[in-house]
Amino acid sequence: MKIKHLFLLPALLLLPLWASAATYLYPNTQFPLFAVDIPDRWIVEVEGELLHAAPRDQSVYLGFWALDASFGGDDVGAAVDDIVSNMVRNPSINSEEELTINNIPFYYFEGEGRSVDDGSWLNYGVAMFSPDGDTVCVVIYFGAPEDEARHENTLIRIIESIRRG
Repeated sequence: MKIKHLFLLPALLLLPLWASAATYLYPNTQFPLFAVDIPDRWIVEVEGELLHAAPRDQSVYLGFWALDASFGGDDVGAAVDDIVSNMVRNPSINSEEELTINNIPFYYFEGEGRSVDDGSWLNYGVAMFSPDGDTVCVVIYFGAPEDEARHENTLIRIIESIRRG
């Protein structure tokens, strides 16, 4: 009986960190492509077709956007390259994988490089998916390695919460 409580305690301690989350319908509530849950303690800003999210200390950045349906595979790659190269000098990809989250196929890769702003190390991750089989959506994050490690569980929960709208 006591062993069960040892396993339950960490789950209960983490519950307050995630129990309070808001669901965002993207790109709008009338015709959402997907829904995502972001903790209430994070700052979320909707700017046109972009959804920006960050913890209150703004130590990591998480952005969501949908590309125009006319974008082909090469166009999507070029758009992602532009965003990464605006933030990271000499980016390298460390890992790539294909996975399925809530019955949506994702292509995900992560890498590192030096910040364009100050030369410090910066990790990044990019997830591409199509919730409707037509529109390509992109999620991208940037953060210093220590900040990414600190927010890793929350970032994973946010990505795992993505579902069709």
